Amino acid sequence: VFSYGELARRAERLADRLTTLGIGPEKQVGIYLPRSCELLVAILGVLKAGGAYVPIDPANPRERVLFLLADSRMPVLVSDGRLADDLRQPLALQGTRVVRLDSGDESGDGKAAPRGSLQALRGSLGADSLAYVIYTSGSTGTPNGVEVPHRGAVNLVRQAHRLFGVGPESRVLQIVSPGFDASVLEIFLALGTGGSLCLASDEQRLIPTDLAAQLERQGVTTMVMTPSLLSILPEGALAAVMTIGVGGEACSGELAARWATP
Repeated sequence: VFSYGELARRAERLADRLTTLGIGPEKQVGIYLPRSCELLVAILGVLKAGGAYVPIDPANPRERVLFLLADSRMPVLVSDGRLADDLRQPLALQGTRVVRLDSGDESGDGKAAPRGSLQALRGSLGADSLAYVIYTSGSTGTPNGVEVPHRGAVNLVRQAHRLFGVGPESRVLQIVSPGFDASVLEIFLALGTGGSLCLASDEQRLIPTDLAAQLERQGVTTMVMTPSLLSILPEGALAAVMTIGVGGEACSGELAARWATP
């Protein structure tokens, strides 16, 4: 469990570390972490450094992971020791530096950049500066990296805030892989409005009763998921849920009616 204060402090330390490694506007930083509090630290740290994050889901096939690493030519990868060690050879071959969150490496090596230069660097960012790059599935060919500027991400969150009515009392589910753009909506819809972000594990996704129990324990009020996942959840057990966004697949009228407010 992280407070906003702890999340901000850790992200700021990581940003300082990334800046000493040359990360700034338009520089891409890979993030190779499972859904966790550390993932949030990594995303915010990259953005605070002025860079653009490239999420790589550890659950992806190794071939896809290696392709994303090579295609993005990222100079730095944020990961943990176990995951990074598994990629030691390809990372070394392409000269990618690794920042390990599990070793406290986000604190740097005592050579943090001067605060004035960091502020000047971040001040050079604009609405059209690159915020993140998410790769397509590649189901119809080679995966392509889609570059999204800050303007696009901010507009998405603003519109969702208006439609979903999320605020400081809201509890938003984070269940989508960081490699899909719906994760941006989940994360920043909560953090951008002062709400709480509730993480669901990959294991809970596979067992509907476990996922429903976790949602109930966390008092989730807002969630975004595919119709296929929504269809197997017991709606009667989720009394706190107020808003559900669906996407990625066609949603049948029957499913919508089953979850609609009476």
